[in-house]
Amino acid sequence: LIDAGYFTEPNIEELYHTGIEFLTRLPERNRSLYKTILAQGKDQLIQRKNLVRYNGRAVYILRLPCFIGKEKHEAYAYLGYDVDRASDESHKAVKKLADRKLSDEHFQKILDSAGLFVIVSSLPFSSDEILPVYYLRQTIEQYFDISKGSAKLTPLRIHSEQALYGHLVLS
Repeated sequence: LIDAGYFTEPNIEELYHTGIEFLTRLPERNRSLYKTILAQGKDQLIQRKNLVRYNGRAVYILRLPCFIGKEKHEAYAYLGYDVDRASDESHKAVKKLADRKLSDEHFQKILDSAGLFVIVSSLPFSSDEILPVYYLRQTIEQYFDISKGSAKLTPLRIHSEQALYGHLVLS
């Protein structure tokens, strides 16, 4: 699970050459790959067969093959549409439009992309597996926030998830 900021061509090449499997959100700055994936899947995305229920949310997920990196490695793109997030983003845009803080053109851009996201992985997860795996990253970040902040934990030299949970119980 890598941060979207590390999704760069040199990093992708290094991950493939060292045999490290990965999963990450596709950053906005990688617009050409994002646009390609969106063009391939947007018309097929919002269909009953792509609906995934996750953590009280309704999300449409479509897995698409893609090629990434300089050497065009095979990978998997997961085009997603989060219904709640789209609603929130649209609602905020409508308020800004009403307050004349948004041009009609910018408003339309927001509506066209509201709720959409892309996750890229070297592994072929099923549509209902991808969100739990991706959001595991959020859990990990929360542990780091706690450990760096109020818990003031010392650096851990562990190599398994069980050891981490054991350490957290003791702490």
